[in-house]
Amino acid sequence: MNTIQKKRGQYLGTEIDHKWWQCYSEGGFFTRGIGEYWIKDGTFYFQHQVRQKPIKLPLQDIVEIALHPCNRRTHIGVMQIIELIWQKDDLWLSSSFALPGSIEEINGLLTRLRMST
Repeated sequence: MNTIQKKRGQYLGTEIDHKWWQCYSEGGFFTRGIGEYWIKDGTFYFQHQVRQKPIKLPLQDIVEIALHPCNRRTHIGVMQIIELIWQKDDLWLSSSFALPGSIEEINGLLTRLRMST
């Protein structure tokens, strides 16, 4: 049986054209906060604790993936900031997620994301 692995994380927001003062807000991307993420059928999902529907980011739209170390430690490892740079219509968008986990877990996620883009 192929079950979906959901992991905890935090959605930090989506910028337009790398400008922190321009926030993308369509399709639920305006709600920042803690929740769970997973990858299914070529799409990255993030389900907020306070929303009923997850945000959806098609992996085919991702053009770059950046990893930014964070000094915050958790009980399961170091927190990492993953930035997914993607394009929708004529907009360049940059969605950031704070994800806890071991280096192996984060590298595994990066590998899955890069193989799918």
